[in-house]
Amino acid sequence: MMRLTCAVFSLLLLANAAAAEWSIASSITDPPAARAAALLKQMTQAEKLSMLHGPPTGPCCQCKTNASCAYVGNINPIARLKIPPITMNDGPQGFRDDNQPGSTTAWPSGLTMAASWDPDAMLKWGTGMGKEFFAKGANVQLGPGLCLARVPRNGRNFEYLSGEDPMLGYNLVQRAITGIQSEGVIANAKHYVMNNQEVRLLVVLVVLVVLVLVLVLVLVLVLVVLVVLLLLTSSPQTNRASVSEDVDERTRYQMYYPPFAGALDADVGSIMCSYNKINGQGNPTPFAGAKGADFTPGHWRCAWWWCWWCRCCCCC
Repeated sequence: MMRLTCAVFSLLLLANAAAAEWSIASSITDPPAARAAALLKQMTQAEKLSMLHGPPTGPCCQCKTNASCAYVGNINPIARLKIPPITMNDGPQGFRDDNQPGSTTAWPSGLTMAASWDPDAMLKWGTGMGKEFFAKGANVQLGPGLCLARVPRNGRNFEYLSGEDPMLGYNLVQRAITGIQSEGVIANAKHYVMNNQEVRLLVVLVVLVVLVLVLVLVLVLVLVVLVVLLLLTSSPQTNRASVSEDVDERTRYQMYYPPFAGALDADVGSIMCSYNKINGQGNPTPFAGAKGADFTPGHWRCAWWWCWWCRCCCCC
């Protein structure tokens, strides 16, 4: 029920952005929690379930056939309650459109913007992206990315705007989110949390080396290389879904959480969880984490986590 309430809450954010009236049972002046509760009372079980997954039939995303699957992530509308669709689209530094290459503005990367140390530039960056996403029909931008640059080989360092400094991330992310959300688009802070060793791209380089070796080495040597490659790709150090970030509590609070605290201070509308394990365990969503030591009332601002909608990561 908490996840469903949060999904409805995110729709209320869209309603505020569009200045729309949801239903006769609630007023736009009511508190968001009250409006979400009023909507839930009117929803059928099928309508509630539809809020928790993508289109019920057909392609899930980036299709060319109809609006229900046109974006990277899609949740269908509920017309009778005037609930609009959720249309999520990549990414942290621009609108991803695989169907129309060359149609998107090439915005500077998050790391490039962080290197400016310029809050005003970050605001303009977020505002510009928000305008483009809104104009193209997306009401959720799957960005910005906030994780620290801790491992040089991390394939996503370029898109994270914190650089190596958690307080830089804490301050800059607020301006980026303010800019994005000022244009009627929900920002999405990611990847929560400690997605710092995404080095799976190393496998691509190894494959290229193997292909060259195939041309010049004898069959036996090629077989040996292929065995080594197999072992490499199965290593948790090269797979973002199985690597474990082993970090003590103090370090988490001092280094890894501040950028996400900045996102909360900027009233970010949604958060995306990360791929990695934490201390050997599956990475909890903010809702699951609310049961743990880091996310209980009195810790940080996590008593308010329920107000943010969490999008579980697929390949964003």
